[in-house]
Amino acid sequence: MGSGEKRSDTCAVILAGGRSRRMRCNKALLEIGDRPLIETIASLAQPLVDRIFISANDSSPYLFLGLPVVPDIFPGQGPLAGIHAVMAKADYTKYLVLACDMPYLRAGMLRSTIDMCEDCDAVIPQSLDGRIHPLCGSYRRTCLKTIERNLSLGINKVMALLEAPSLRIRWLRASESTFRDSDLKNINEISDLGQSRSQK
Repeated sequence: MGSGEKRSDTCAVILAGGRSRRMRCNKALLEIGDRPLIETIASLAQPLVDRIFISANDSSPYLFLGLPVVPDIFPGQGPLAGIHAVMAKADYTKYLVLACDMPYLRAGMLRSTIDMCEDCDAVIPQSLDGRIHPLCGSYRRTCLKTIERNLSLGINKVMALLEAPSLRIRWLRASESTFRDSDLKNINEISDLGQSRSQK
């Protein structure tokens, strides 16, 4: 399959179920560049995947997107529960997982995570400073059993999944793709929002 084509074996999971405690509002709906941030993320993913799902327990804020909204099966267990819910609902080989609050993502990096996720269970970007970004990467369906087991035990950290000995994880470094550390910046504070608006 050519690198510029949609991947029919891949869907996107946009995680929009967070409580946004520090922002005191729904980060997914904050406007940057005259449109909600979640719409920007969806538009970035759309050319890459077969279908896009929104992970959230309340569908009403996202009806304007015209995309399916999937509630958690394990409520209250964070982003891992959102990934699980979409995997349980939609049978794809790969799942491009995207946080809803990352305005600088580049399609080239996301495509690299999808393309490289062939002989491993997940491909996760790692910035030059060593930080890894588990809510921006590609996961294979082979992760589902481990995710279900962890959630049933109350182990709901995505990092715990990536440390599971049964899974093979590949770290995508900047030297292997076209991204910079700043591409992986997310919005947590009002000051982050102001900076993002000024750079758009």
